[in-house]
Parts: sequence; C-alpha cells; structure tokens
Amino acid sequence: MTKIAKEAQERYGYTDAQVKQLKENQIRLINNINKLSNYRLVAEVVESENCGWNAKVGDKIVLSGPGWILPSECTNKENTCLFAVSELVPFSMMLYDRVCNDHDPSDMLFKRIRCKDPGVDHCGWGQIVMEISTEQAE
Repeated sequence: MTKIAKEAQERYGYTDAQVKQLKENQIRLINNINKLSNYRLVAEVVESENCGWNAKVGDKIVLSGPGWILPSECTNKENTCLFAVSELVPFSMMLYDRVCNDHDPSDMLFKRIRCKDPGVDHCGWGQIVMEISTEQAE
C-alpha cells in the first residue's frame, strides 16, 4: 500500500478494498488536500429580492477549500440557505480542479450565480445573485 493510500485510509476510513479502487484523480485530490485547505470559496450576495432567507447585499457564505461550510466565517452564523449553498457545488469542484492542476483559483471565468429559488414571479419566495471569489485561508 502506498503512503498516499495509507493516509487516505486513515483520514477517510477506507477499507483495503476501497483503497484498491481509488482512481488517479482521487489520489491527486488526496495529494492536494492540504493545498486546498489554504483556500476559501466566498459567495457574496450582490443582489437580493424578497429572499426567504433574508439575505442582504454584502452577506457571505464561506466554504473551506475542501468544501465545508464555515459558519464562523459566514455573515449569518446560525443558518445557511440550501437554495443558495447548492449552487456553490460546481464552484467547489472548479476550485478543486484549479488547485490540483496548479492554476490560479481566483481566475475562474464564471463568477456570478443565482440561487435555486425562482423568485416570487415564478411561484418561489425570492431570489439572490452571488458573486464567487477565492481567497487565501488565514
């Protein structure tokens, strides 16, 4: 068993059979997890209309590089809206890809998204638009 495989097994609780199934991209990700931990993915509300979560312009959702919500760094430390957070998954994957391929993660081409709520005009509650950025972890 390689050192990387052993570390993955210890960190994630993989069985020997699961370790044998790891693919090259999974091993690259495991190799770069510490590098990923040096980044934060920040989604800042830039537009908000009738938001049921009560998001205001300037509010932020902050994720660690590996993709965990960091409540202590979010502006609303008690609640996070699923309709907003679900839209961050592709950006988290882009961050993984950019960091693991030694590209500047702040140089993402697409940086604005809407939450999943379609807005009051389309039988929803409201809607927000977020701008995505990356920053170095403190």
